[in-house]
Amino acid sequence: MNKTLFIITEQKYPHLTQDDQVLKSAFGKLQVDVKVVIWNHFKPQLKSHVLIRTPWDYSEHRQDFENFLGLLEEMQCQVFNPLSTLRWNMNKRYLLELQELNIPIVPTHIVDHYSFSDASQFLKFGPIVAKPLVGAGGRDTFLIRDESEIQKSISLLETEVILQPMIESILNEGEYSFLYFGGEFSHALLKKAKKGEFRIQEKHGGTVEHYQPSDFEINEVTASLKKIKYSMTYVRVDMVRIEGKLSIMELEAVEPELFWRLKPQAADEFASLIAKEWTL
Repeated sequence: MNKTLFIITEQKYPHLTQDDQVLKSAFGKLQVDVKVVIWNHFKPQLKSHVLIRTPWDYSEHRQDFENFLGLLEEMQCQVFNPLSTLRWNMNKRYLLELQELNIPIVPTHIVDHYSFSDASQFLKFGPIVAKPLVGAGGRDTFLIRDESEIQKSISLLETEVILQPMIESILNEGEYSFLYFGGEFSHALLKKAKKGEFRIQEKHGGTVEHYQPSDFEINEVTASLKKIKYSMTYVRVDMVRIEGKLSIMELEAVEPELFWRLKPQAADEFASLIAKEWTL
């Protein structure tokens, strides 16, 4: 009997994103029956196998998504990534844990009840970026250059917010993403924002291109990931260059876009990895 894998998406992508379509054929080669399901419509069976891919609206329905993860746990599902990893990575407080592990990160400050005075205080050191502590896809992310722009972050008032300095290299160089599967480096890319924009996502006009990192860069990122205690079948490490050194801006282990189009064979490698980790 073929194995069945439930791939989790959201209402906007009921048949997966175009980039993720390649996954279905990759699993098919391994005799794995793929069923694409919308996360808040899914009723898992006991010990189902579940791959989290594109529930990109989860941060808008935070409690419902946490309940969904609880249901997967209750039904003893095998989830990729593991539930403990998903819960840890959903909240950007993990950045402070990385810092404690001496992993280079973008300077980060967390505010539990954001106010305009918080932004004003940190503007003394230069332009800042304010974004939700739990969020995805650049949603409710604001570049605040001076006091006159603080008002634009009104939607964040009284919420948990992460404040980071605006790193100039994002504008003139871009953001680097390294993709790892099963702890092994797979491929990397460089994302660049369009002129006049600081967000690098394609939906905000950004571009994506293949990037070939040096052995030194791969070794540095790999060493950082090995310090983290959480198991990650997949992870995307988003970084910017600060004073010539790559520093982590975010670690994406919940629902990262994995950019198969830049390395199509990686989908086959990823499917094989999932099959090997299949335990229930």
